[in-house]
Amino acid sequence: MENGGGFSDETHNVSSSQELGLTPAFDGINENNGAHMGSFSSIDKELEGINEGSTFGFDVGKLERPLSMLQSSVDESLESRFGSMDLGLNEEFVVRMLETPLVPGRHLIRFFKWALDKEEFSMTSSVLGSLASAICNNPKRKDVYALWDLLKETYEKEKGAVDADTLNQLISAFSNMGKGKAAFEVFGKFEELGCVPNADTYCLTIEALCRRSFYNWAMSVCQKMLDAGMLPESEKVGKIIWLFCKGRREKEAHIVYLTAKEKNKCPPQRAVNLLISWSFKGGGNSRLGPRDAG
Repeated sequence: MENGGGFSDETHNVSSSQELGLTPAFDGINENNGAHMGSFSSIDKELEGINEGSTFGFDVGKLERPLSMLQSSVDESLESRFGSMDLGLNEEFVVRMLETPLVPGRHLIRFFKWALDKEEFSMTSSVLGSLASAICNNPKRKDVYALWDLLKETYEKEKGAVDADTLNQLISAFSNMGKGKAAFEVFGKFEELGCVPNADTYCLTIEALCRRSFYNWAMSVCQKMLDAGMLPESEKVGKIIWLFCKGRREKEAHIVYLTAKEKNKCPPQRAVNLLISWSFKGGGNSRLGPRDAG
């Protein structure tokens, strides 16, 4: 059943692309930018790669104790314990803390909020991107929603620190959790947060909405993408075509295909074949415009 607004995220996923052998080529649409979480099992391994001759803007020895605290499963008052240390919160130190593997997301967010209140800490898009990567690469529902709340709060303190790449990671995380409405909310906040959507923004949001069968919203995002001339690369165009076809929106898929051809972007042949197949089944009228779908 199609959804247009004012409804909940009930479970209703689009059929798997594995049915058509599309998954390998389209996996890239879910990839997040930024640092990836590693698989280290101890602080010693985290510090192992640091050579004595390397140049850092902080005392490397100061990492061990706070990192150990962040990785600990004991949920004590981290803030008061951090306050008793002379950490020196420059950007490189904070980023290394945020990129540490095996740290519960709630601890990273608490550390970040604590650092925000310190005069020596400067908010940058790089720091926010590192926090988003840490939370979104292994998303847990409470942590992702807490990150979204934090980003909205952060913008009030430091305008310009929230960028499109960070918001795209959040959209992707909500999509992977099946939270299409939340992904759409993030998309709708770009202008308010001072960010300009890029091609990945549109693509990720369309995917998140189609996964939940929110096709009216997905088509509105697609129309904005076409109006902005922000078509993604060919593989991702193919993914959009596939998603619309699976949702019986082949007319809209055809418009995306025609626009891609105008921009000299050729979707994968298997996506085009699917579009042809669904077109013969006879879909409804297109709700995108004003382009010729014929």
